[in-house]
Amino acid sequence: MNVSSTTGNMVMYTDTYTISQLTTTDDGREYQCEVVIDTSPPVIANNTVTLDVTVPTPSVTVTAPNTQTVGQSLTLECNVTAVRGIEVMVNIIWSVNGGILETMEGVNVSSTTDNSVVYTDTYTVAELSTDDDGREYQCEVVINTSPPVMANDTVTLDVMVPAFGLAISPNGVIRSGRVGDQLNLYCVVTTDVHCSIPLLDPP
Repeated sequence: MNVSSTTGNMVMYTDTYTISQLTTTDDGREYQCEVVIDTSPPVIANNTVTLDVTVPTPSVTVTAPNTQTVGQSLTLECNVTAVRGIEVMVNIIWSVNGGILETMEGVNVSSTTDNSVVYTDTYTVAELSTDDDGREYQCEVVINTSPPVMANDTVTLDVMVPAFGLAISPNGVIRSGRVGDQLNLYCVVTTDVHCSIPLLDPP
């Protein structure tokens, strides 16, 4: 403890205690400074301070592949960057158009730096359809402090129908045939994704 200043007959002593990095467990902790003046009897005095530790709002980024095509699978990735020192559960909630899809509790840290941590989670759509076009997927992070800290990001799908070729064999508008004969018509679709071909019906 050092003498920091003097005024007349008064002497000010100063001492410092440093917490190298605050964590969520420090919230509400009470620190006390006590002074003992070596008189006879000793004079004792103290003062306390209670910490109010808050968690800064994390950043959330949802990414999707640039190409989103009917019939293909799609994996969305959610990256959450938060400050180090969060020692409570971190949950990630996936939703589509406002409806909750799944909740991942206690998401693991994927990487760290000196001052931040990154949490990563993914959600996979097994097979895209035209119904998925325009759907809004949201990734929301909930840090279970009191009150909870929440942040989210969204991505809107732009699902494309793949290029394809369509032909009817034999080609031509009018096909001749004799009464009683069998005639086979073939509908040929060329594409790189799964599709279904309905039966050819007469008009």
